[in-house]
Amino acid sequence: MADPDTVAETAESIFDSMRDDRLVSIYIGDDPTPFLIQQSIICAASPFFKTAFTGSNTYEEAKTGILRLPEDDLQAWQIFIYWLVRAKIPQGFGLSVIKAWTLGDKYQIPQLQDDVMFEVMRILDDHEEQSIQVPNVAFSFCPPGSLMRKFLSDQVVLIAKHCPRALWDWNSLEALCEDPGNRRDLLHALFRNEQENLFGW
Repeated sequence: MADPDTVAETAESIFDSMRDDRLVSIYIGDDPTPFLIQQSIICAASPFFKTAFTGSNTYEEAKTGILRLPEDDLQAWQIFIYWLVRAKIPQGFGLSVIKAWTLGDKYQIPQLQDDVMFEVMRILDDHEEQSIQVPNVAFSFCPPGSLMRKFLSDQVVLIAKHCPRALWDWNSLEALCEDPGNRRDLLHALFRNEQENLFGW
């Protein structure tokens, strides 16, 4: 059970921080219109944003309350902000929610990554047509060597073994395999799968 003194201190600190809170502006990608969010909320989500907005006054972001993230994906941020406000992953994005997992990886938001992973597992379990799309999205939305790439590489191997060949976009899969990093991830997944079959894991 949580220590009442600790809970009270946390609640009080949050309350006090919002008394002096400000709205900060974040520009995503090449979108010319920023979105506004309370500084306390975005800073609580990630140490990256806390450092940017509340760190040394030598940081331009801390002085102006403006942050520009030109390399980030707008859709990933839409999913992230919904999750931040509603505490759940939004529906209707399909496997594009993987973009938000990558965002969580970049900005050290493990809870977002966990929630996205569960959503991806639900999608693959509930929707066969989404499973067929895995080769097309697994490698474009997440970096090589990441946990999400490992998980989805395993799914590619399983789907390739069990789904009818007619449902596959083999040209797309062949194109993926032209990249050495993609081949490595798929071969590792194939090896893991063969080990499980051999040893009954």
